[in-house]
Amino acid sequence: MTALVLPENDQVTVKNTTGTMIGQKAVAYPIKEGKIMMYYPDSNILVPRNSDPQSKTPSFISIEVILEKE
Repeated sequence: MTALVLPENDQVTVKNTTGTMIGQKAVAYPIKEGKIMMYYPDSNILVPRNSDPQSKTPSFISIEVILEKE
């Protein structure tokens, strides 16, 4: 949030090639820089329906998204 100059409680859009979630509230939480945390099943729209062919790890473990201020 600091790198994006995103104040807590600001509204953001979270999107990727799979889907878009608008009107999400930014809340600071002690996680690694460059990461976001979202809850299941709300964020399912962002989850591709595939898995890694080698490890068979479901795609929900690591999903790239873009945050945009609203």
